[in-house]
Amino acid sequence: MFLAVFNFAGRLNWRFDNEDASRFPLSGTSDWALVNPLVYHKLPIFQRTEVLPVSPKLHFCFNSEIVLASEKTEPSEKKVDDLIPIVGKLLVRLRLLSRQAALPGPEDLMMTGIAEVNELPQLTFDLSPSPAGRIQKYLLETAITAEQIGAVIALAPDFIPPTHELLLMDAITAYGEKDHRRAILYAAISAEVALGFVIEDAYERVRGGPADERFRIVELPQGDRTIRKDPVYERLRSRPDFGVFLHELSLYILRRSLLEENQALYADAKRLYLTRNQLVHLGGLAETEPSQPYKLDARGATAALKTATALFTWLGLRDNFPLPDGKFVPIVST
Repeated sequence: MFLAVFNFAGRLNWRFDNEDASRFPLSGTSDWALVNPLVYHKLPIFQRTEVLPVSPKLHFCFNSEIVLASEKTEPSEKKVDDLIPIVGKLLVRLRLLSRQAALPGPEDLMMTGIAEVNELPQLTFDLSPSPAGRIQKYLLETAITAEQIGAVIALAPDFIPPTHELLLMDAITAYGEKDHRRAILYAAISAEVALGFVIEDAYERVRGGPADERFRIVELPQGDRTIRKDPVYERLRSRPDFGVFLHELSLYILRRSLLEENQALYADAKRLYLTRNQLVHLGGLAETEPSQPYKLDARGATAALKTATALFTWLGLRDNFPLPDGKFVPIVST
């Protein structure tokens, strides 16, 4: 059996059950499969994979490698290079589904390697009894699972990750690195992109759908084609005031207003956008009354991230993005 090894500048966290598969098929190749990281520590080429039992059957491990196995294809440098885009796409999608914000991506690839083994080790454990302890909650709840790998495999080949989710995870990565300025900036951008995404999607359905007296769709000839557009929407969309998006524009297109439904979140969202504008245009913060920007510290970054995820919730988007808050959960002794 042949192995293709990819080493990254960054850590990958995994969480598997004893009964999970040893290998997982991959999109884009019929010859190669992802090897379950719980067996990496049994391969002669690995020494750094740490396996920690968190319950009698559940194990957590972390490493810096992705290993693919094939019984059909003997790898060469060229064939391994051909696998890099497949591994890169796998990591981007696993990051999205697991919400493991700091998961390394294709740009973090450091080394590749080739190995051969007689067979893959069995997914069984002969670990010494471990005492009860604790593990960081964020690491455990965002560790990649077999179910998430299966969900990634089921995604369409042309699946494009939502930009607002990727931006929010960039913000969470910065938060974990204590880069509060970048965390707040990316949180603000993710909120703006999420709102624009939902509103634009709703507008395209209105523009391409049957006549609706609630909107002012007009047809304008342009060369050899006709453009359908709503001038009221276009005028509101062109306003630079973020509050217009949260109130007038969303009320017009979505039939909902954040100002009407949640005034506290409306104020927080405007404060987040104010902070973003000051950082972008002034390079720093100008604290002025009555609305003060979020401070460039852990509390300000936390508030910015919570504001962005709360806006995701209001928009009906996926909002379960844990923060690395340093909290711990107990480990069951074995």
